[in-house]
Amino acid sequence: MNKWRLILSPPLDGAENMAIDEAIFRHSTTPTLRIYSWKSPTLSLGYFQKADKGLIARCTSNSVDIVRRPTGGRAVLHHCEFTYSVIANYRDFPPPTTLSGIYLTLAGWQVDALNLLGIGASLGEKRSARAYSKLNSCFNSGTPYEINAGGKKISGSAQRRDKERFIQHGSILMDVDRSIYTSLMGDDMENGGDFTTMKDEGYSGTYEKFVSAMIKGFESTVGASLKEAGLSALEKELVKDLKASCAIF
Repeated sequence: MNKWRLILSPPLDGAENMAIDEAIFRHSTTPTLRIYSWKSPTLSLGYFQKADKGLIARCTSNSVDIVRRPTGGRAVLHHCEFTYSVIANYRDFPPPTTLSGIYLTLAGWQVDALNLLGIGASLGEKRSARAYSKLNSCFNSGTPYEINAGGKKISGSAQRRDKERFIQHGSILMDVDRSIYTSLMGDDMENGGDFTTMKDEGYSGTYEKFVSAMIKGFESTVGASLKEAGLSALEKELVKDLKASCAIF
């Protein structure tokens, strides 16, 4: 089994969360699974996503921070969720290490772990590119690499790659404040698209139990031996430099 670093971060603000992932992606030579959460509701925009002025105004009026992710995809409202990042060289990850290969491996990890927790999960279905392009929200769009429960999307993911390594972000909704979500993404709700949460699907266990199941599932699926550790000194210094560039407002 390959040795991997496990980082269990406390709740942090959005800019610091994104800066940490960017720092690991740029400089770490150790394959890393990072699990984290958020101090307050935060909207992250995909790496190439245009910042919609109306969406930004709604975030400001609802006191929701906005950050730029180092991965692609659409906007995600982070709040009551399990968030992960997987960062590794291709040689440290089970093949195939194509874009779709990594997506499918990590999707399989999540499906298996959710099923063991009593949540009937399966791979999602892809919508048309035209429908996807009209939506600001990641959780109102679907791909074959993401996770459904009860026929609705429960997990979203996004990836970025270079010649030697990749980073994949993902989140599984534990609960959601639908009033905030509708305030931000109301137009997208009218375009069809819906999602579910662990709470909606009847999960009554603790967040800690959920994290434990996800860690065990990751080790089994990826063939990883996880050891908890923190950021290196170099990564910590880079986080300080990156925080300002990750925050949009």
